Amino acid sequence: SSIGSSGLRELLGERPESFPPLPLLSAPRGEPPSFFVLTREAHAVAACEGEGEPRRRVEAWELHSLRRTTPEALFKRKVDLGEYGDALTWARAYGFCADGVRQGQWGER
Repeated sequence: SSIGSSGLRELLGERPESFPPLPLLSAPRGEPPSFFVLTREAHAVAACEGEGEPRRRVEAWELHSLRRTTPEALFKRKVDLGEYGDALTWARAYGFCADGVRQGQWGER
């Protein structure tokens, strides 16, 4: 279920959250083990109103999942996601048949 912004304020309390320095790496989970990495990028942008307005900082958060895979599984995932250019690169690098890539491209038309 989801909560509205008022419910979120109630969960966080009156003070803003603070987090340890980034990036953060999770403990290994599953078999084979996989990890999560949380990163943050901060960008200063000009205010929309006019010059002389204070600049504000915008943060972008990214959650990355790192897990062991095989070249074949990654190739199939690239085709399934429609990332055909990457899939062709993997096919050439590992000598895979590119028919699956062409069939995926053809199916989108």
